Amino acid sequence: MATIDFDPKDRKGNPLNEIEHKILYICPKYATEDTPEPYREWLLAISDSLDEEVNETKYHKTEIKRIFDLIAQDLISPKEYARMKEESSIEQLQQDKFKQGQFAEKQETARKMLADGLDSATVMKYTGLSSDDLATL
Repeated sequence: MATIDFDPKDRKGNPLNEIEHKILYICPKYATEDTPEPYREWLLAISDSLDEEVNETKYHKTEIKRIFDLIAQDLISPKEYARMKEESSIEQLQQDKFKQGQFAEKQETARKMLADGLDSATVMKYTGLSSDDLATL
């Protein structure tokens, strides 16, 4: 870690002592044991990930472990990711069709029950349809 101050200097290089702000320069390659703890583990993790040699067991912060999980997920190629999304969409479509088919079967069963003279409360009880569903039959 290093710091840079913003204190402007006159033409002779003498500080004007007007601005007390500093920039904290943090670079993973400069992390040492005396690097303050809030920064050290993050800097080591960044350095390891840049070297592509990460030993995840030496990290304790939940946020850092989550970052490594995201990096691992990101190693999926765009083609593989597209394939996974397509599979997920196909599966969702199949589930939707299955639910629609179940609903259609319940409607058909309800029609037959009503045609046989059963009351609406009994039909709703055994089919799981609502009174609004029965009204549309």
